[in-house]
Amino acid sequence: MARHRSPILSFDYPRDWEDRSEVRYEAPTRPAPSGAASPGRAVVRRSRLLDDETLLSFVERELRVLAALDGFVIREVLETRVEERSASLVRYATLEASVPYEHRLLFVPLSDRGVALFTLSAPRSEQAQLEPLFERMLASVAVGDA
Repeated sequence: MARHRSPILSFDYPRDWEDRSEVRYEAPTRPAPSGAASPGRAVVRRSRLLDDETLLSFVERELRVLAALDGFVIREVLETRVEERSASLVRYATLEASVPYEHRLLFVPLSDRGVALFTLSAPRSEQAQLEPLFERMLASVAVGDA
Protein backbone atom coordinates (compact mmCIF):
# COMPACT_ATOMS: atom_id res chain seq x y z
CA MET A 1 0.00 0.00 0.00
CA ALA A 2 1.02 3.59 -0.64
CA ARG A 3 -0.01 6.53 1.57
CA HIS A 4 -1.71 9.78 0.58
CA ARG A 5 -0.79 12.65 2.87
CA SER A 6 -2.35 16.08 3.06
CA PRO A 7 -2.82 18.61 5.85
CA ILE A 8 -6.47 17.54 6.12
CA LEU A 9 -6.52 13.80 5.54
CA SER A 10 -4.14 10.85 5.19
CA PHE A 11 -4.97 7.31 4.10
CA ASP A 12 -3.54 4.18 2.48
CA TYR A 13 -4.34 3.21 -1.10
CA PRO A 14 -3.17 0.44 -3.49
CA ARG A 15 0.21 1.24 -5.09
CA ASP A 16 -1.05 0.62 -8.63
CA TRP A 17 -3.86 3.18 -8.32
CA GLU A 18 -3.29 6.49 -10.14
CA ASP A 19 -3.38 9.83 -8.37
CA ARG A 20 -6.36 11.74 -9.78
CA SER A 21 -6.29 14.39 -7.07
CA GLU A 22 -8.63 17.34 -7.34
CA VAL A 23 -8.31 20.71 -5.59
CA ARG A 24 -11.07 23.33 -5.66
CA TYR A 25 -11.12 26.95 -4.46
CA GLU A 26 -14.17 29.20 -4.67
CA ALA A 27 -14.62 32.89 -4.14
CA PRO A 28 -16.87 33.71 -1.18
CA THR A 29 -20.55 33.34 -1.98
CA ARG A 30 -22.32 36.64 -2.34
CA PRO A 31 -25.47 37.79 -4.07
CA ALA A 32 -24.74 38.23 -7.76
CA PRO A 33 -27.00 39.94 -10.26
CA SER A 34 -26.42 37.00 -12.62
CA GLY A 35 -28.00 34.56 -10.16
CA ALA A 36 -24.73 32.64 -9.86
CA ALA A 37 -23.89 31.13 -6.49
CA SER A 38 -20.18 31.94 -6.66
CA PRO A 39 -18.41 34.75 -8.48
CA GLY A 40 -15.46 32.53 -9.38
CA ARG A 41 -13.64 29.26 -8.83
CA ALA A 42 -10.39 27.45 -9.57
CA VAL A 43 -10.26 23.67 -9.92
CA VAL A 44 -7.08 21.65 -10.41
CA ARG A 45 -7.17 17.98 -11.26
CA ARG A 46 -4.74 15.38 -12.51
CA SER A 47 -5.14 12.98 -15.37
CA ARG A 48 -2.98 10.87 -17.62
CA LEU A 49 -2.19 10.61 -21.32
CA LEU A 50 -3.15 7.33 -22.97
CA ASP A 51 -0.25 5.25 -24.29
CA ASP A 52 -0.37 6.65 -27.83
CA GLU A 53 -1.68 10.11 -26.93
CA THR A 54 -0.02 13.51 -27.33
CA LEU A 55 -0.95 16.57 -25.30
CA LEU A 56 -2.90 17.91 -28.28
CA SER A 57 -4.91 14.70 -28.73
CA PHE A 58 -5.56 14.67 -24.95
CA VAL A 59 -6.90 18.25 -25.20
CA GLU A 60 -9.14 17.20 -28.10
CA ARG A 61 -10.45 14.24 -26.07
CA GLU A 62 -11.23 16.50 -23.08
CA LEU A 63 -13.03 18.97 -25.36
CA ARG A 64 -15.25 16.17 -26.68
CA VAL A 65 -16.29 15.46 -23.07
CA LEU A 66 -16.91 19.17 -22.38
CA ALA A 67 -19.00 19.43 -25.56
CA ALA A 68 -21.83 17.65 -23.69
CA LEU A 69 -22.20 20.61 -21.28
CA ASP A 70 -25.12 23.02 -21.70
CA GLY A 71 -24.25 25.99 -23.89
CA PHE A 72 -20.71 24.74 -24.62
CA VAL A 73 -18.83 26.99 -27.05
CA ILE A 74 -15.08 26.98 -27.66
CA ARG A 75 -13.73 30.53 -27.67
CA GLU A 76 -10.10 29.70 -28.49
CA VAL A 77 -7.40 27.06 -28.19
CA LEU A 78 -3.85 28.36 -27.73
CA GLU A 79 -0.41 26.84 -27.49
CA THR A 80 1.42 28.33 -24.50
CA ARG A 81 4.25 27.57 -22.09
CA VAL A 82 4.39 26.89 -18.37
CA GLU A 83 7.97 27.22 -17.24
CA GLU A 84 9.89 25.35 -19.98
CA ARG A 85 7.00 23.03 -20.90
CA SER A 86 4.69 23.27 -23.88
CA ALA A 87 1.11 23.60 -22.63
CA SER A 88 -2.35 24.35 -24.02
CA LEU A 89 -4.90 26.94 -22.93
CA VAL A 90 -8.56 26.64 -23.90
CA ARG A 91 -11.15 29.34 -23.37
CA TYR A 92 -14.75 28.15 -23.52
CA ALA A 93 -18.26 29.07 -22.39
CA THR A 94 -21.08 27.06 -20.80
CA LEU A 95 -24.42 27.54 -19.09
CA GLU A 96 -24.70 26.53 -15.43
CA ALA A 97 -28.27 26.62 -14.11
CA SER A 98 -29.10 29.00 -17.01
CA VAL A 99 -26.25 31.36 -16.01
CA PRO A 100 -23.62 32.01 -18.74
CA TYR A 101 -20.11 31.07 -17.53
CA GLU A 102 -16.68 31.68 -19.05
CA HIS A 103 -13.83 29.25 -18.41
CA ARG A 104 -10.10 29.02 -18.96
CA LEU A 105 -8.60 25.55 -18.95
CA LEU A 106 -4.81 25.17 -18.83
CA PHE A 107 -3.33 21.76 -19.69
CA VAL A 108 0.17 21.24 -18.28
CA PRO A 109 2.15 18.06 -19.02
CA LEU A 110 3.76 16.39 -16.02
CA SER A 111 6.34 13.63 -15.73
CA ASP A 112 5.37 10.02 -16.46
CA ARG A 113 2.68 11.09 -18.97
CA GLY A 114 0.62 12.89 -16.35
CA VAL A 115 -1.35 16.07 -17.09
CA ALA A 116 -2.50 18.80 -14.70
CA LEU A 117 -5.73 20.54 -15.70
CA PHE A 118 -6.20 23.99 -14.15
CA THR A 119 -9.68 25.46 -14.73
CA LEU A 120 -10.71 29.02 -13.84
CA SER A 121 -14.44 29.73 -14.09
CA ALA A 122 -16.68 32.72 -13.50
CA PRO A 123 -20.14 33.91 -14.49
CA ARG A 124 -19.86 36.04 -17.63
CA SER A 125 -21.21 39.01 -15.65
CA GLU A 126 -18.19 38.76 -13.28
CA GLN A 127 -15.57 38.04 -15.96
CA ALA A 128 -14.31 41.60 -16.47
CA GLN A 129 -13.74 42.04 -12.74
CA LEU A 130 -11.99 38.66 -12.37
CA GLU A 131 -9.88 38.89 -15.55
CA PRO A 132 -6.82 40.47 -13.84
CA LEU A 133 -7.00 37.96 -10.97
CA PHE A 134 -7.25 35.02 -13.38
CA GLU A 135 -4.26 36.37 -15.37
CA ARG A 136 -2.17 36.55 -12.16
CA MET A 137 -3.22 33.04 -11.17
CA LEU A 138 -2.26 31.60 -14.57
CA ALA A 139 1.06 33.47 -14.55
CA SER A 140 1.87 31.94 -11.14
CA VAL A 141 1.51 28.30 -12.24
CA ALA A 142 4.65 26.27 -11.46
CA VAL A 143 5.26 22.55 -11.96
CA GLY A 144 6.24 20.44 -8.97
CA ASP A 145 5.77 16.97 -10.53
CA ALA A 146 4.84 15.24 -7.29
